[in-house]
Amino acid sequence: MAIRMVFSVFIILTAIAGCKPWQSEVSHSTPVKPGPQIFVLFLKADLADGNQTLVHLVGSQTAPGDLKKPGRTSFICPTRIEIRDSSNRILESGFIEHPLIERLEFSDDNQEINLRVLRRESADFVIRTTYYAQAGYFRIISENPDYPTINSNIQLVK
Repeated sequence: MAIRMVFSVFIILTAIAGCKPWQSEVSHSTPVKPGPQIFVLFLKADLADGNQTLVHLVGSQTAPGDLKKPGRTSFICPTRIEIRDSSNRILESGFIEHPLIERLEFSDDNQEINLRVLRRESADFVIRTTYYAQAGYFRIISENPDYPTINSNIQLVK
């Protein structure tokens, strides 16, 4: 597999109607790199038969930094996200946010506040969370047995 670091993200489906604002439910682990980075996934949902939703990863990035992404799709409709390390320990948990994040504030390695405008009109919803260097891989989980669990890797572009 890839020699570079990859991210470990678990998306868990729930019956929660609508998206709630981000709320952390577990304590943060200490990242390997100085300071965590903001990790943003842009997802496009296409209505399929019945309640199935075809979800495409249409973009992703860190702030600061960019990501390379493989072209993966899966039949899921995620509403929750969990970040776990390679030993399956939960690093952070939260809810998917509204797709139109126009301004994203983050602190860089010098603890200076930066502002980045993020506009993805093609995305139906956005997951915003924190990148941790311990993470091992990106994983989409479906609780519905009719929909498969999809594993995919997203590598940080140096």
